[in-house]
Amino acid sequence: MVERITRAWPVAWLLIVAVDVVTGVTTTSPGPGMTVMGALMFFLLMAYRFLVPGLILAPAPMLPICAVGMVLVAGRAGSLDEPLLSGLGDPSAWIGLVLAVGAIVLTLIAPFTGVREEVSSPMLFPLRDGRWLAAEGDGRILNHHWPVPEQRGAWDLVRLGTRQRSRKGFRAVPDSAYFAFGAPVVAPCEGTVVRSVDGLPDGVADTDRPAGNHVVIDTGRELVVLAHLRHGSVAVSQGMTVAPGDPIGEVGNSGNSTEPHLHIHAERDGRPLRLRFTDIRRRVGKGAVVAV
Repeated sequence: MVERITRAWPVAWLLIVAVDVVTGVTTTSPGPGMTVMGALMFFLLMAYRFLVPGLILAPAPMLPICAVGMVLVAGRAGSLDEPLLSGLGDPSAWIGLVLAVGAIVLTLIAPFTGVREEVSSPMLFPLRDGRWLAAEGDGRILNHHWPVPEQRGAWDLVRLGTRQRSRKGFRAVPDSAYFAFGAPVVAPCEGTVVRSVDGLPDGVADTDRPAGNHVVIDTGRELVVLAHLRHGSVAVSQGMTVAPGDPIGEVGNSGNSTEPHLHIHAERDGRPLRLRFTDIRRRVGKGAVVAV
């Protein structure tokens, strides 16, 4: 059921966008044109910044579809006898305006809604080779980690292919079709392994053991958690000392996970911490791409 909803939701968004574009290019008055332009701006920003409607289609090809749609609608508006801004007199135009302004505001304030307290010192990014998308990231807006206090600074990282998507194909596919599956995971920091779990299957949603196969490293100042590792790949055990860059395991799809990805978060006495990495110079939130 969840998989069906996950696939149907992006399709519904595409249909809405298609109807909007058809409405915009066939309209004979500026009011509906403004409504469509605002709605398309909303869809574009939500896909770009918050990965709505989801990784199956966002951020690509949702972004070019919305951008092309806006160009077509703008071209149609330019051929009308009345200027586009004259459509503000139409109450329907304000629907699109509100949607567009709302998306802009959410995009601008999102970086300031995250966790403020940071890890003690920057860590090494735990993934090597490739382009990694923060499917979830620091910030409370549209972040499913936020209800769990210690995970509010967590990132969920998926690997992008050449077409800016996390997997091959659009239908239900095996874990091996995801670009992240099996990618090496290294220790981001120096510390002692205080928990190491392996043996849980990939691709089987487990709400009782949501972290799946995972490793917890105690740096002496905070705990760093790396979760959803591939079955049979965990390379460390409890009590071992690790240094930055030491092999930890591989990206998997164990625990309460909808697709292969790496979950990482840090906490101190149950308080969430904002992640910082030596090889990333900027603050990363949901929708950001890290190239390593």
